[in-house]
Amino acid sequence: MKTKLNLSEEQSEKVYKLNLEHLTFEQQENEKRKERLKKHESNIKSILDPDQSKKFEEFQSKRKENKGQRKASQKRMHMPSAPEPDEKQ
Repeated sequence: MKTKLNLSEEQSEKVYKLNLEHLTFEQQENEKRKERLKKHESNIKSILDPDQSKKFEEFQSKRKENKGQRKASQKRMHMPSAPEPDEKQ
């Protein structure tokens, strides 16, 4: 980004800091989302009988597996990803 936009050192540092703040925020929000999802799943399991709970866990496992396959497929297609936090632009 620095060379493409011809940023000065000062501008480059400011953009880098903003990107780092944004990435940190997104990571924190992702952790909060994961916790809410765990609580939600736990609440659902508390309603189910043991057989239903087992089926629910199998369903969740398959869902997570499919999600992993989609991510792998995107990587094979060379989908762009977010820059590493220590990578200056």
